[in-house]
Amino acid sequence: MKKMLSLLLVLTMAFGLTACGSSNTDSNISDSSGSESGKTYTLRFAHASSTSEPINAAAEYMKKELEDRSNGAITLEVYPSATLADQTAACEMMMDGTLDFFGGSAVAIESYIDAFKIIDLPYLVSDYESADALFDGEIGQQLSDMLPDIGLYNLGWCEYGFRNTFNNIRPIETAEDLKGIKMRSIESPIAVGMWTAFGCDPTIMSWGETYTGLQMGTVDGADGPNALFASSGIEEVCKYMSTTQHMYTPGVILASKTTMDKLPENLQTLVKEVGAEAAKQMKETMRQSQEEAAEKMVSGGLQITEVSSEIRDELAAKCSSIYDDNRDVIGAEFFDSVMTSLGRA
Repeated sequence: MKKMLSLLLVLTMAFGLTACGSSNTDSNISDSSGSESGKTYTLRFAHASSTSEPINAAAEYMKKELEDRSNGAITLEVYPSATLADQTAACEMMMDGTLDFFGGSAVAIESYIDAFKIIDLPYLVSDYESADALFDGEIGQQLSDMLPDIGLYNLGWCEYGFRNTFNNIRPIETAEDLKGIKMRSIESPIAVGMWTAFGCDPTIMSWGETYTGLQMGTVDGADGPNALFASSGIEEVCKYMSTTQHMYTPGVILASKTTMDKLPENLQTLVKEVGAEAAKQMKETMRQSQEEAAEKMVSGGLQITEVSSEIRDELAAKCSSIYDDNRDVIGAEFFDSVMTSLGRA
């Protein structure tokens, strides 16, 4: 009788396994016929911006195109407004293989690769043409080639644009007008050094705290691209904007190396293609939206002052020691190659 019960138990277990199929230990992968490997992939894209900003449109473009062009093999979930992770946490999650994609400022990588600190240098580039030549050319490729060593891939350079100066004290019409203003700074020694050189009182503050910081008077001012600030309603808590254009902020759409290595070759190729398309679209949209953003802020009560090229040159001259002090920090050889490409060597 015992032998008969044992046989029935074995047969029951075998039938159950056959009916249910084998489980997959990777939570991002389920059985399907949508790819060469016969699997589908549910991937996640995180960014810290609102749903009204161009990086979110780029993420939604990737979602649609990856799902359509993979015939359903890839499903992409988009997490805006730092609902899943902010810039720093997103990079760490991708390195750990727990997040698949991130879109945001290239500043997020500076903590891991010193060469990326080159983007913080004030007045590194002066217009879109020189920015494109730098980041879409050999220098941009060199920076991208450094990323796999920390577990990331750059799918494409996008853009946040030139940073202007916003404050509640006075319009910036001369270099002297910046003196004494308590300015919010990104967490970068170079940025802090720049504000100090301008005569400001820099205060490191996260982007998420900036609106409230201006509203409460914790800081007098902040800097950023028009489109980013307009989408945050900065004109509600700030009186003046001056077109100092002191820093150009490139963006990136990054992929986790762990994720890419899991994908079959055809889907890796598709992700690279769609990611590059999304980055290009985001850059074009950002450039088109800067003027519209300025008009929106003016209609909301912001006063805009056009800063002359002569004043910008004067501000740039104040930052010469920052270049000297950070050459070795960034890496002398790479620093020199950047200066050569810009015709400054």
